Amino acid sequence: MKSEQPIRTASGPSDRRRGRPVGRNRVPLTIEERRARNALYEQERRNDVANAYSELAAVLSVDSNVAHAELLEETLSFIKERTEKSEEDTIMKRQNAKLEWQIQKLTEEVTPFQHGAEAEGDHGDRSE
Repeated sequence: MKSEQPIRTASGPSDRRRGRPVGRNRVPLTIEERRARNALYEQERRNDVANAYSELAAVLSVDSNVAHAELLEETLSFIKERTEKSEEDTIMKRQNAKLEWQIQKLTEEVTPFQHGAEAEGDHGDRSE
């Protein structure tokens, strides 16, 4: 037996399921009923696709009337740009971590000299 889980569309989850209900002793649909049902399903599918394209255009700040091919090209460009930025961010983070490590090491090397200079400065002030 199939589970009654909601299907997921581009616009979000839906409680409706396409197709005929599961069960025995169903009355077969007439040809006209099947055609009407299929036309309804096709219209729903087209609406889902149109909504998905509209949402995509809105996310990319592109005119919603742009051709689908152009919208997909814009989407690819957007994804590539984000991927490149992500790679650049990763490289910068590595460089920053390396520089922070170098700063820490240099600070550790300089600290004993600073303490030594302060101690000499204190003795110099007292002897005067």
